[in-house]
Amino acid sequence: MVSREFQIIEYHHPDLLSLFFAARGGNRIAQREIRHIYSRGLQGMTVDQIKAYKWYILSANQGSVISQYCLGHLFYLGKGVSQNYLKAEKWFLLASK
Repeated sequence: MVSREFQIIEYHHPDLLSLFFAARGGNRIAQREIRHIYSRGLQGMTVDQIKAYKWYILSANQGSVISQYCLGHLFYLGKGVSQNYLKAEKWFLLASK
């Protein structure tokens, strides 16, 4: 079953559909790119920090050092999430390995 998010992408942004399917299939680079699109409002998409965070987590948990570092940065600054230095440290340490 295709989620509502993918139905919206398919209708309004068909050029991004293959990227979303790759991300959904577990491609951490595609997940990182989707995160970037949502966090910056690129490709005509609306800025959505909640969706960006979801894709950050998926990518970071699959070993994307960039996403791990970015999550550390988000928690350190409290940007889009509650400021949490312990979570920031966790993600910074993972990124440094």
